[in-house]
Amino acid sequence: MHCTARSRNSESLKFLLSLFPDSQRSHCLCMKSEAGATILHSAARSGNIKSVKLLLDHYPESQRRQAVCAPTLDGRIVLHYAARSGNLGLVSYILSFWPKWEHLSLKSGDEKTALHFAARSGSIESVKFLLSISPKSQRRQAVCMQTRSGHIVLHYAAMSGNLDLVKYILSVWPESEHLQAICMKNGRQGTVLHDAATSGNSDLIAFLLSLSQRSEHVQVMSSQDDRGMTVLHYAALSARHRSEEVIRVILNHCPKSELLRVVCIQDGEHNNTLMHLLSGLQQYQKNSANKP
Repeated sequence: MHCTARSRNSESLKFLLSLFPDSQRSHCLCMKSEAGATILHSAARSGNIKSVKLLLDHYPESQRRQAVCAPTLDGRIVLHYAARSGNLGLVSYILSFWPKWEHLSLKSGDEKTALHFAARSGSIESVKFLLSISPKSQRRQAVCMQTRSGHIVLHYAAMSGNLDLVKYILSVWPESEHLQAICMKNGRQGTVLHDAATSGNSDLIAFLLSLSQRSEHVQVMSSQDDRGMTVLHYAALSARHRSEEVIRVILNHCPKSELLRVVCIQDGEHNNTLMHLLSGLQQYQKNSANKP
C-alpha cells in the first residue's frame, strides 16, 4: 500500500482500498512503515493531491485532523511531506485543517518547518504561499528559523538550485544585509554558498558571488566548514551535477594572484585539495562511461 501511495497512481490506490471490507479499511489506513509513516504520509510524499484526498475521504470527518497531525518516528507530519513534494495545491489543502499561520510552529523532530521543506523542494510558489499566510511581523523570523542542524530556509533554497527562489528569500532581508545572509553558517559551519555549490547551478553561484565585493571573493570562497571543506570541495564532490562548470565560475571570480592558494586549500579529513578531488571526479566519470 505504501509503495502504491508513493507511486502517484491514485487509481491503483483506489482499487487496493476497495479490496478491504469497510470493517478492515480503517486498520489498513493506520498501517505504519518502519519509519512510523502511515499511507497518508506516503501519499503526501508523492505530491499527488488526488491520492491524499482519496485517503482522507475514508477517514470519519472527526478523525481527519488527527490523521494529518499524526507524526512519523522522526516527527514529520503530512504537511511536511506535502511541502517537500513542492505541490502548492497539496500544501494549501493540508493547511485547511489548521489556522494557516500555525504552520510556523509545526516542526519535525529535527526542527524543520513546512517552509524549510518547501525551500528544499525548490518550489517558489509554495514558499511564497507559506510566507504570504504568515503574519508580516514574523516573516523575517520564519526564514531565519534554524533546524537542529543549524540550516535556515536560505540554505535549503540554495541546495535546490532555484536561483529565483534564492532571490525571493533574500528579499526578506534589507539589501544591505544580503552578504551577511549568504554568509550565515549552518551547524557544520557551511555557508549558503557551500550548499549552492552542490546544486550544480553555476548561475546561482555567480549571483551569490556578485553580492560580495571583488576584494571579498577570496575570503568567501576560502571559507571552510567544520571538515575543512571550501565551496570548491563541495562543487567537486557533487559528481552527479555540472561540477566543472560550477568550479570554473568560482575560479573566474578569484584574483589570479590568489588562484594557486585557493585551489591548494586542503580539507581537514583527508588533506584533499581541489586537484585531488577533480582527479577522483575524472576517474568516476571514466568508470561511469565504461559501464555497459
